[in-house]
Amino acid sequence: MRTPSAPGAKPRPMGSKGQKAATPRAAKAGGNPNVTQSTVHRGVLAAGTNAGNNPAASFRAIVSCLTGAGGTENVMTDPFPATTGPASAGGGNSQIEADVTLPQPCIAPIVFVASATGSWFAATGG
Repeated sequence: MRTPSAPGAKPRPMGSKGQKAATPRAAKAGGNPNVTQSTVHRGVLAAGTNAGNNPAASFRAIVSCLTGAGGTENVMTDPFPATTGPASAGGGNSQIEADVTLPQPCIAPIVFVASATGSWFAATGG
């Protein structure tokens, strides 16, 4: 999955290779179920004393799945480097690419961009 790479961009979801057709949406699966790719541009704070800046030196991606039993399971990547400083100087940029093991089934996945401690601040969807 890809998070939006620019303001207003829509995520481009990837399906799950080898799974049966997704019953809730009747769509055939395809792609790689274990790869998460996220490009973050200008991931900066919107308010407070650091507004317009990114103080975090690393980001993570969290893939949140609905399970077949009606529960939710979240899978988090290791931290990836992020640029610090104001957005106008390139602060808040990161490229996250990781292999993760998703639950089967992983229904309606959402990718969150989070701090190194796991507090999310951006998500796919709309």
